[in-house]
Amino acid sequence: MTDIRSPRIRRRTLLSSGVSAGLASLFLRPLEAAAANGPPTRVLIIHAPCGTVPSQFFPAAGGTATNFQLGPIAMPLAPLQSDMVLFSNVTNPRDEGWQGDRHGQGLIAFVTGSRGISDGTPIDGDDQFHNITGSTQSIEQYLLTNSPLLKGSPLGYAALGAYRDSVQNGRLYPANGAANFRPLTYLGANKPVFPEVRPAVAVQNLFGSAMPGGAAAIARQQTLNKSILDLVAKDLANLQKQVPSSQRVKLDTHLSAIQTLETEIASLNTAPTCTAPTVAPQITMVPPGSSSGLRIDAVEHETVSKEQLQTIKVAFQCDLIRAATFTFGHGNCDVQFEYILPSKVTTMTGMHDISHQTGPTAEGWQAAAHNWYCQKVADFLLDLKNTPDGPGTSMLDNTLVVFFTEVTIGAVHSSKQSPVMFFGGKSIGLKVGQNLDMKDRYMNDVWASTIAAFGIPLPSSNMYGGNNVWNGVTGPRLGQGAVSGIFGP
Repeated sequence: MTDIRSPRIRRRTLLSSGVSAGLASLFLRPLEAAAANGPPTRVLIIHAPCGTVPSQFFPAAGGTATNFQLGPIAMPLAPLQSDMVLFSNVTNPRDEGWQGDRHGQGLIAFVTGSRGISDGTPIDGDDQFHNITGSTQSIEQYLLTNSPLLKGSPLGYAALGAYRDSVQNGRLYPANGAANFRPLTYLGANKPVFPEVRPAVAVQNLFGSAMPGGAAAIARQQTLNKSILDLVAKDLANLQKQVPSSQRVKLDTHLSAIQTLETEIASLNTAPTCTAPTVAPQITMVPPGSSSGLRIDAVEHETVSKEQLQTIKVAFQCDLIRAATFTFGHGNCDVQFEYILPSKVTTMTGMHDISHQTGPTAEGWQAAAHNWYCQKVADFLLDLKNTPDGPGTSMLDNTLVVFFTEVTIGAVHSSKQSPVMFFGGKSIGLKVGQNLDMKDRYMNDVWASTIAAFGIPLPSSNMYGGNNVWNGVTGPRLGQGAVSGIFGP
């Protein structure tokens, strides 16, 4: 019997046995990675839109750093408390007086560590100027570019979302296709990567390069309601014979995960799909008898969110990517939670507009929506925690997951006491099980610590990002440098 740590499994051996190169890459990559270096390290950033109600999100006074009770909004994440670092009193690295859309500046500053810049459109004096973009790489791209722990996967990263307007030239703000609050991923200055919001296309893009016939073949199989695995049935039979018995369980897990993903995504194809994401879907996609004005965004929100997160999980399992971003919806999203949570939200007003209302009723609506997002993240993270990823470890252990929202209180676009949580990350030494008081330090100090944990030397200043640049003028950096207590032995 071959030990799982043995480097004797080689792609060339399986190719000589008749297994296709694409299939070998897809299924043997994680096995070979485990044989050489153990399970791969990964990073995933998850964004929920429009802020929260801090008094219902953070623990009440009286707890300790390691003995605390999450607020009602975050309570769905309680089963993951031993896998969590909750950052209390951390500040989004922005100045609340910066020109530009506040949700956009909040999102861009959080993921890049620096102020958003104009995308080239002349600055028109509009205090809510929408044509802003990242001035540098987003944090997961910085890690992917510089950390040896994240190198080695063929595709590198994925940027997915669950809200149709998050694409370029979106439905709500079609003019100019501004990045603003839509992307989480930036490859460099004014190089946004808009999220793919269609689950079937996301699967084609991620898995097409590893399948015979590519993305077009996968699309044909989806149209025929047949499994992607049917494309490689003969190769699978040969592969299962070649893989040592000690590794067949893991291979079967990968196959099962893809089959499950396909089954769930197939449910999206029962209604017409929008071939051009800049065009709103036809009203015939809304269930008969629905409230007047109901949009498809709400109808599909739960299903699409689940499928996109599952796609990321399987792509991680197959080691096609080691970094990913996922946004439930952008900072001005109008998802109508009355459809999703009819017993808790009693208005057809969209999420962004609710976040700008005040008073107990509106706060209750927003709390219910953010609680729903916490539950979806908890479901996903528990799945990662229950998925083996090598001897004695889970996928969550080997994945640093960041969960945040771009403003604290939507009505005032506040940046202090930003709701931020880290999960998993045990393979890079994340000190889980704590509520860490950051004492109003900027998120850039957390990022500096994260960079060091990923094996990247920090500059002599010990700082990351923080550049306050606008219209050619550079201001002071935001942050003091890496902080202790987040990562360690």
